[in-house]
Amino acid sequence: MLANTDNQIFSASRGKLKLSVGQYSSAGVKAVNEDSLMVDSPDKPSLSTKGIVAVIADGVSHAKHAKQASYFATREFAKNYYDSPKTWSSHRIISNAINRINTHLYQSKTESDSKILMQNGSSKSPQRLTTLSGIVFKSASAHIFHIGDTQVLRIRKGTIKILTQQHSQPLANHSRLLTRALGADNHIKIDYRVVDLQVGDLFLLTSDGIHESIDNETITQTLSSLQNSASPKYAAKNSGQASLNQLARQLALLATENNSQDNLSSLLIKIDSVPFLQPQEIRKTLLRKVIPPVLSAGQILEGYRIIRPIHSSTRSHLYQVEDVTNGNQFALKAPSSNFSDDDLYLQGFIREAWLGSQFDHRAIMKVYPAKTDAKFLYHICEYIQGQTLRQWMLDHPSPSIDSVREIVSQVVNALRVFKNLDIVHRDIKPENIMIDPLGQIKLIDYGTASIAAIEEQINRISETHPLGTVNYVAPETLNDLRSDSRSDLFSLGVITYEMLTGRFPYPEMNGKNNKKDFSKWIYKSALSFRKDIPFWLDLALMKSVEADPQHRYQIYSEFVTDIRKPNPLVEKEFLERPFIERDPLKFWKIVSASLAALVIYLLSKSSSIIFIF
Repeated sequence: MLANTDNQIFSASRGKLKLSVGQYSSAGVKAVNEDSLMVDSPDKPSLSTKGIVAVIADGVSHAKHAKQASYFATREFAKNYYDSPKTWSSHRIISNAINRINTHLYQSKTESDSKILMQNGSSKSPQRLTTLSGIVFKSASAHIFHIGDTQVLRIRKGTIKILTQQHSQPLANHSRLLTRALGADNHIKIDYRVVDLQVGDLFLLTSDGIHESIDNETITQTLSSLQNSASPKYAAKNSGQASLNQLARQLALLATENNSQDNLSSLLIKIDSVPFLQPQEIRKTLLRKVIPPVLSAGQILEGYRIIRPIHSSTRSHLYQVEDVTNGNQFALKAPSSNFSDDDLYLQGFIREAWLGSQFDHRAIMKVYPAKTDAKFLYHICEYIQGQTLRQWMLDHPSPSIDSVREIVSQVVNALRVFKNLDIVHRDIKPENIMIDPLGQIKLIDYGTASIAAIEEQINRISETHPLGTVNYVAPETLNDLRSDSRSDLFSLGVITYEMLTGRFPYPEMNGKNNKKDFSKWIYKSALSFRKDIPFWLDLALMKSVEADPQHRYQIYSEFVTDIRKPNPLVEKEFLERPFIERDPLKFWKIVSASLAALVIYLLSKSSSIIFIF
């Protein structure tokens, strides 16, 4: 089944990534074409975060509805891919889309006369079975995924490289046994890899009717010769599309001449340009809008009247404002001019506006879309009445354990949203948590957030130092700039400890003596500062702030549960650890006391002991 018969050029990121596409699909010597091809792209606003999709599927002939399966797989993949959250990584989106397709195909199977013996030896009777291979072209990378015996290869400067491995085994009659396919099992293993893009790269996706009948050398020679012989005048007029379609058709003709007995499908994608901006170009895009000056009550900025300043720092200014057209009140956040030369900060500020518009949760501050004609750089956010968690902690130096649990549970609800969207906040601290008069919390200030989809892009300022606030930043971030949801959980564990004790679980850092070695992060028991804390709760706090993320809580729900009731497994885990790890301070006190006793004993046995230093 051929999806896009018209010649097309796909471009993303305001024209910086351009692809030329050629394709051909036919039944060959068979009565029915069970192959399906598709190239698709989203609306322009999503091009930079989602990229362009190219997929090929080959319905397995033994299955009763092979043609429907391949058609469903290509269309449904594109739909699922582009319907997924914009913040997800390509890998997560691809895996989610394919697993949903596989589940649908597998659950639609019924008993039939034909049976397929899979690699694990189990007998299946699927009606809908297909292979699937594809590429997501995003920024300067190709995200390749593969299941079955379709194939993806790349030709770069005359050198061919096969990028997928066939999931099949040879049989005695010179045919092959398919060992992996969509719809064959309830669980599917997906091959996934990422390769870089270069201008001139030619990617070829084929069904086995093509690549089983033509050797790689012939493919390389054919593509090179036809590209070189294409009419320059015609190619310029049609941006090379006609020649790529001719290439795809020529491969099918060669396969037919070589006695191919299968459907013949090929999809060609040529990389015409790759997105890349010089640092000065990135900076220019960051400064398209002007940083506003410090504002006073009564002033108007692009339709928003300043009611009062809420907060001002060296980093940003926050105001309570009202829309002069309708009187609705908001918070206006503007960057400080002190950071006009800090590209990383400006990138984060702009990213915060985009990210805030993706949220719709009561525990996360909402950021509203900016005016299209805005000349100044600022956010319009929801106005939150209340106080920061920092102020709450000052007002409640010895809070009840239950009140701390309630705050932690609400923060976790917000952090779950971040995790589900493939986002790490990276600056969880009391100043970034608001509490309204009814006790509802709001997570604010996510300019340092790491967004999986954006981290894959090339045109951004790379981080060279850890972001966030010292004493709340996780060790893995301080050490290696690594972060995931467990890093935010570490920060929350520190806050929980601080709410209960007024202290940090580790010696305070000043930004210069950041600890590098996990072994140097020695936990100070909360019982040292507050005697009414249950031992099992102290263990939960210790596990939440483990220096090594592998030993930390892996999911938020475990932490929330363990601060509410004892977990025998955590206690058992603690008691099985060496004494020096359980209580290093007491261990060294005992060692010191033992050494002192030994010295006194030796002195009592000898009237003259010479110490040599």
